[in-house]
This record gives sequence, C-alpha cells and structure tokens, in this order.
Amino acid sequence: MNYAKVLFFYIKWHYTHAILDGFRLWKKFVWLVFNFFSVPILIRTFFDKFERLGEDYKEGLAIKDNLATFVVNSLMRIVGMAFRSVVIIVGTFFTVIAFLLGIIILVMWLLYPLLLVSAIFIGLSKII
Repeated sequence: MNYAKVLFFYIKWHYTHAILDGFRLWKKFVWLVFNFFSVPILIRTFFDKFERLGEDYKEGLAIKDNLATFVVNSLMRIVGMAFRSVVIIVGTFFTVIAFLLGIIILVMWLLYPLLLVSAIFIGLSKII
C-alpha cells in the first residue's frame, strides 16, 4: 500500500469534498434552527391577535360595547406582538449561535490535520 498516495487522497478529500459537504450541512442546520422557531411565519403574522382571541363587534349603535370590543382586541394584538417578539428574538439568537458554531467548526476542521501532526510530534518528543 502506498501511504503517500493515501495521504494525498485524504488531504484532497479533507480540503475539498468534506468542506463542501460541511457547508451544505451548515446551511441546512441554520435553516432548520431558523424555521424551528417559525420566524418567517411569526413575522408575517406579527400584528395578528394572540391565539386568535378577541370579540366580534356588535352591529348598530352600541358604542360602549364596540369600544370595549376594540380595547379587548387591541390588548390581544399587543399580547400577540409581545409573545411573537420574544420568540423572534430567541429564534434569531439561536440562528446566530448556529451560524457562529458553524464558523468555529469550519476553522477546527481546517486546522485538524495540523493539530494531529503536531500532537504526534509532541508525543514522540516526550517519548524520545
């Protein structure tokens, strides 16, 4: 077996195919985290009522009832916006964490062969 040839193919795979596959996996993971928190849906429905709770307006000149309905519906929208804001912020935070984690893993992947070779030499120097 030709060890130089195996080493060459490993280095070629490590710095080409594996990195491209890693980028694809990283992209899918960030997408998964972003959509796990349903951030696009929450942004689209940001001004909707919380849990669709609210009251229907009365017909006619029931000003007092319609004013009370307006207040309840406004409060439900404010509660919905507050809840959605928290989930959007948390989802965005974890998406950024997933993105940064991918960068750290990429740097570690690029440096791994160098760390392995240096660890071997350090170990051999301790033995000898």
